Amino acid sequence: MSEKRDELLKRLKHLQLEGAQVRLFFLKRRLVERKLSVTVLESEITKELGVKLARAIKLRLAQADSIANYSPLTVDQDDSLLIAPQSMVNWQAIHRKIKGDGTSARAAKDMNDLRDCDFYVVEFDFASGHPLYAAKRLPEKLSINRIKFDQWLFKGGKLESIDDGKFFNVIVGVDFLNWGDHILIVEKRVFEALMNIREGMVQIRDELITALEELQLFDGVEKLKSAIADNAHMLRRATQVKNARLYTDREFVQKLFEVVQQYPAWGIQVKNGKIVVTPENTDGVLSLLNDARAESLIKREVFDAIVKKTLP
Repeated sequence: MSEKRDELLKRLKHLQLEGAQVRLFFLKRRLVERKLSVTVLESEITKELGVKLARAIKLRLAQADSIANYSPLTVDQDDSLLIAPQSMVNWQAIHRKIKGDGTSARAAKDMNDLRDCDFYVVEFDFASGHPLYAAKRLPEKLSINRIKFDQWLFKGGKLESIDDGKFFNVIVGVDFLNWGDHILIVEKRVFEALMNIREGMVQIRDELITALEELQLFDGVEKLKSAIADNAHMLRRATQVKNARLYTDREFVQKLFEVVQQYPAWGIQVKNGKIVVTPENTDGVLSLLNDARAESLIKREVFDAIVKKTLP
């Protein structure tokens, strides 16, 4: 798996962004019954701006030395990209609006059209292969200023006058990328906020509950679903359990039953060959399903290790 990620990163770094056809889109996001909906505006850009955007993204890719798996509990890593499945976000809905399906992006006619936009997406379309999409969050309140005095720009060894009546400031960079089937995350918190990661986690929660019901290892699985509900913290933990899939490992499950019976103080009982889920022990059940109960080598205390990092 690590070899595939290494190859993916290598291919990303070798993309010829400067030679691609570049388009720029501004997106307004809103939540309808907690589901993400977007309006897409397209803006024409100069060749020089396209090159500048390409260079910024290539610079960030050059800084990445690895790709790690995304988890809602993963922390941002300066030198790594995080990879997530498209199923976690409704990226396809955004892609359809960008590419056109009857609800395609409309052209921005005035600077004020961009005032309420939340992020922009740069499309790099190559002669062959998948396009690359790079998304970057805009400031919370996009500042559009009128020029009240003459603006001069020193460029190419000479001064130029900026005649346009309005301008605004953005940060050139990237928060997350889409390339083919891959979502690659640079800034985890921004990605989760923009893409309404909660919606994807609710779907994963339901898939987890179905899988646990089919295994018939638990009594009261529906209580687990009720406890998780749409609480962000609990959804993150459920997603981590689903991604790890330890519950499909027979040896792990056997050991899980043994450990539960060794520690009655945890409030988790086994009856009729099943672990009994109650409203009071759902947090502990999620910890055990994620193998997140750890023992201190120093104080010999047992505690929950929600975020895990394997040590040599």
